[in-house]
Amino acid sequence: MNFSHKVKHEILSNLSRENSVKDFLQGVVISSFEVFYNYSHLSAEYISESAIILNLLVKELHQIDKKSATNYSIYAKKLKSGIYRQYLHLDNAEILLDYLKLTDGYKKSVFEKKDFSHKARLDTALDRENLLPYIDKNNQNAIANKTDNSHFLAGVIASKGAISDPNKAYHLEISLRDKTALKLIKKMLIEVLDSDVKEMHRKTRSSIYIKEKDAIADILSIVGAQNNRLDFEEIIVEKDMKNKVMRIYNCDNANIKRASATSIRQTAAIKKIDKHIGLDNLDPKLKVVAALRLNNPGSSLTELSELMEGEITKSGINHRLKKLEQLAAEID
Repeated sequence: MNFSHKVKHEILSNLSRENSVKDFLQGVVISSFEVFYNYSHLSAEYISESAIILNLLVKELHQIDKKSATNYSIYAKKLKSGIYRQYLHLDNAEILLDYLKLTDGYKKSVFEKKDFSHKARLDTALDRENLLPYIDKNNQNAIANKTDNSHFLAGVIASKGAISDPNKAYHLEISLRDKTALKLIKKMLIEVLDSDVKEMHRKTRSSIYIKEKDAIADILSIVGAQNNRLDFEEIIVEKDMKNKVMRIYNCDNANIKRASATSIRQTAAIKKIDKHIGLDNLDPKLKVVAALRLNNPGSSLTELSELMEGEITKSGINHRLKKLEQLAAEID
């Protein structure tokens, strides 16, 4: 089970009537349902890889109307990946939409566009510009209250969210065909997170996404996936620690390479001086340092200073070695 599925499983396992199933289902319907005008009433189709959400929808339908069992059909299709995709068709979706206080919002879109063609899907052929204010008016908690937002957003994430494995990347994405629904969800996320939410548009779908690790952790907590938030933060700490260790290692490694290259260059300069001038002809102070470097080619300046038992400081050794390099450079 990948990280995204773990999050969705925890959201659904923690869902209860006390946690506002109605708000959760609003998130599922607005983000995932294809609603269309079917002759005299609204019908709907829902496609999901989660049998749990599907069962929850059916359970709610039975709770709303005992006769609703005749209004839906379910079938499953196995994908090449081995995952079963669940299909729910509601012949009369108004039972569920009435319960969620969404019916008028959908009908408004149909009638104002004057498009009554069979299966004129609202998320492709029509927009839902009138749905947003309707939801705001009839479900005041949807925007104003962050706690109630959490249940709505839990429905969106469980149905349409995708969260990358934090071991590989920090990325949360919600992809929809309905730009108006995307606008609503983006507005909610910005309000509850007080953080930037980016958009990306493709030919047939639009997405909102977040790459800030702290914002993703907050979302996991908001939608009720607290255990996965703890796992997410633990991975962040481990990755940050590994990155810190790697930076220190790389820094030390770079310092060793730099010191080694400097030592090789200094040794070559001293040998050049010995060949053309002779070390015995050097100033005694330079001669001591030249011999010190030749006898200790792999030692750092600190180590060379320690070998001199404090008679010459690290800075003094560095200054004399630079003089030797300058002298070698002057030799034709």
